[in-house]
Amino acid sequence: MKSSTLALLLVAAIALPGRALAVTITLTPTNASASLTSATSGKYGAKNGTQSASDVGTQFGGTWTSAGQRTSDGTSSSLTIDVTSGNWGSKEVSGTWAIAPSFWTTYSSAIISMHVGGNHDSNVTWFDWVITPSQTSGTWRYENEGNGGGLSNMQLWGSGQGSSNTPGVPDSGSTLALMGLALVGLGFVSRKSSRR
Repeated sequence: MKSSTLALLLVAAIALPGRALAVTITLTPTNASASLTSATSGKYGAKNGTQSASDVGTQFGGTWTSAGQRTSDGTSSSLTIDVTSGNWGSKEVSGTWAIAPSFWTTYSSAIISMHVGGNHDSNVTWFDWVITPSQTSGTWRYENEGNGGGLSNMQLWGSGQGSSNTPGVPDSGSTLALMGLALVGLGFVSRKSSRR
């Protein structure tokens, strides 16, 4: 029984390479909350106006490039944002985000930024999330229970050297190596079972 479970896990590892769990990161300054799925970490802070690439670099290190900005539903460059509940400019709003798969052939790292109106009780005007590598979609939510404005815009930032490979699909060398490993593992399980 344990051998067959091991074999199934090995096959699953080959069938789902590069797949990461969609984790929700929620940031909660005073009287506000913002969350985004398929992220690994996040930060928030205050700034007059929309963040720039140098602001993102100061927070996370490295050099970042704008890869899309939305102030309404739709697509801009590699970023698609759609509101599913509430409205742009409101203090309680949620929706979906998508990154074009081609983004990951150019960049190895992604950050999605949310800019909100100022004068909050916590004085927070931006939220940033580091996106799980190769992820291309998720959901987001913003809620402000205090003073201040609503959702202003969302941006996508890219950094690092991307892969010439489509996200989630290993290159042919990796595929052959994984298949060989799987066959060795299955042979070992089969041989062990036949000895019993």
